[in-house]
Amino acid sequence: MGNVNLVLDAMLFAMEKHANQKRNYTGAPYAEHLAEVAAMTYAFGGDDVAVASAWLHDVVEDQGVTEVELLERFGAEVASCVMMLSDLEQGTRVTRKALSVKRLSGGCARVHTVKLCDLISNTKTIVKYAPGFAKVYLMEKVALLPVLTNGPQEARAMAENLVKSNLELLMRPRPQP
Repeated sequence: MGNVNLVLDAMLFAMEKHANQKRNYTGAPYAEHLAEVAAMTYAFGGDDVAVASAWLHDVVEDQGVTEVELLERFGAEVASCVMMLSDLEQGTRVTRKALSVKRLSGGCARVHTVKLCDLISNTKTIVKYAPGFAKVYLMEKVALLPVLTNGPQEARAMAENLVKSNLELLMRPRPQP
């Protein structure tokens, strides 16, 4: 890594901001999700800006951190990525998700890498702990994946396989007793 200080600062900032947040469905510290997304981003070839953005990808929508705060502390590249990753759309869930797909379609390789890693992390948790909601979630990801073309092909293939295989499992009719 070229700028270890950037990644370390992003990690510490994110851990501080999310200190009291727990993961839905598991109650685990939210930082575990951030660490998983950051580690995957790095493993898929993400640079320091991408890894820092992975640590910070939920601070705006979950913790109310502002774009100005991100700009001042982490610079324009990280702030831009984090804002592109932040789900700030309004309206019904269907409307918000459609607008999110549109926003993310304009994302760069860094944004798509982090989003693919986030999708992989969230899919595993949601399928395991919230199978009823997983069907809705996975269908939303089916709509999102076609626009995430700028990330690494390995990450995209992993995300697509995870979504497809779990959707197939959840859609199978269950035998009646």
